[in-house]
Amino acid sequence: MSGAAVLAQIRAAQFQAAWYLSILVAAMVLLVVVGCAWAVRGGVRIYRTDRAAGTLIVAASMFSMLALIGMLIAAAVGLIRTGGTG
Repeated sequence: MSGAAVLAQIRAAQFQAAWYLSILVAAMVLLVVVGCAWAVRGGVRIYRTDRAAGTLIVAASMFSMLALIGMLIAAAVGLIRTGGTG
């Protein structure tokens, strides 16, 4: 299903809710990516002194980012398939 087909299915009354949802999703993705970048940058500094701890921090932050993005994608796909009706 293309983006144009999804937009065609959204009724005019649901357009504002979809707009706010897209802003919320963009903010969540931005926060996850910035937080993960911050953790990786700190992990690299720790990696220079203690390789095991740095590797653990970077791996945990990457796993958390992938898990959060995966949950976000699952929720978005569920909302698109139900037409935003729940």
